[in-house]
Amino acid sequence: LVIPAKAGIQERLRFSFWTPAFAGVTLQTKHFRTCAPPGLHSSTCHNDNNALHRRATAGVSRMIFRFSLYGFLKNQRYFEPFMMLFLLGSGNSFATVGFLIGFREFCINATNIPAGAIADLYGRRRCLLVSYAAYVIAFLCFGLAPNTLPNLFVAVFFFGIGEAFREGTHKSMIFTWLRLNGRMDEKTRVYGYTRSWSKIGSAVSIPIATAIAYYTSNLNALFLAALVPYAIGFV
Repeated sequence: LVIPAKAGIQERLRFSFWTPAFAGVTLQTKHFRTCAPPGLHSSTCHNDNNALHRRATAGVSRMIFRFSLYGFLKNQRYFEPFMMLFLLGSGNSFATVGFLIGFREFCINATNIPAGAIADLYGRRRCLLVSYAAYVIAFLCFGLAPNTLPNLFVAVFFFGIGEAFREGTHKSMIFTWLRLNGRMDEKTRVYGYTRSWSKIGSAVSIPIATAIAYYTSNLNALFLAALVPYAIGFV
């Protein structure tokens, strides 16, 4: 018995499966094919169609929520508005701060291509986990280690590794998920929605960072506070 897709499913049903990299990856067909046992009313098949549609919709909503949550959490960088003050307050000159920033950019550019190869070989999700792990190490170095120049270079190194492994990985995961689900025509809307949550995360982080800096009078605490959202993102 061939049952056409119910109106509103846009001529296809989406069957949700769980994969290690993506929840809600779907297979698409124009019809739902099933054999009706004797005595089975056709409404049961329509109920099955509705259940599958609800599962597919829930899978899509869950993935968009996860993409948006990632964007919100990754921008909880409470230290960012005070980074220059932190580096200069450690007794460094402007020239030294320039060397630190240049070293960070060198680490990002030198690691970008290897990071892309690692993502292709071992998966984008593992690449993001490496990124978060590098961020956590960098924040611990900034927050707990003495603010000597060697320690700052170590912290900047791990921060650069985190940036290199993160850049482009999340966007690639979104577009791959859209392609596997046959939703590439929605890429502008989906990416714009997740991007808006990144901007909301940046806006929320500023008053939190200001409050931490004001009440603790310790800029190192900003890095330790950033460990909380990044640890959640890692999980």
